[in-house]
Amino acid sequence: MALDALDRAQRLHPRPDARHRIEHAGLIRPDQLPRLARLGATAVVQPNFLRSFGDDYATIMGERRAPWLYRGRGFLDHGIPLVGSSDRPVTDGSPLRAIQFMVERASSSGRSIGPDEGITVDEALHAYTVAGAFACHWEDSAGSLTPGKRADLAVLGDDPRSVEPSRIGGIDVVATFVDGRETEEGTL
Repeated sequence: MALDALDRAQRLHPRPDARHRIEHAGLIRPDQLPRLARLGATAVVQPNFLRSFGDDYATIMGERRAPWLYRGRGFLDHGIPLVGSSDRPVTDGSPLRAIQFMVERASSSGRSIGPDEGITVDEALHAYTVAGAFACHWEDSAGSLTPGKRADLAVLGDDPRSVEPSRIGGIDVVATFVDGRETEEGTL
């Protein structure tokens, strides 16, 4: 229904600069990926849902459909922008734990869910920074450390690209900065 609505909206009121988003792109069939790509929509996923509720979701969806849950690789391979979101307070809001799931595709119990949908650490970091800012039309002020932007950043105790994926979620947040100023609370 969402794809039909986006298609109809673009036909009736074309906007070449539209940045439509599919929020909670949680279960996307393989046949829907090319259409989503043609529409130029962004997939916004909540990886911590599968980390937290993945065992139940995978059981309910069954072996054939479980890999389609909160895709990563399928979106990127079709040229669909991928954005990471938390949907806090429904689940843990930690982007580092969500990034870990995007890479290793394992629930909190260790169950593998659609391992072929795993993405690289750099791709997951991009989903939580540059891609998120672009989807919100904030690319001129946020998403990357670039002169003239807000300087929202986290200082981490380790490089997520240099540790085992299973350790990404446990990396210490040493400090956080918003608009270039250190915040009182140093956690993500």
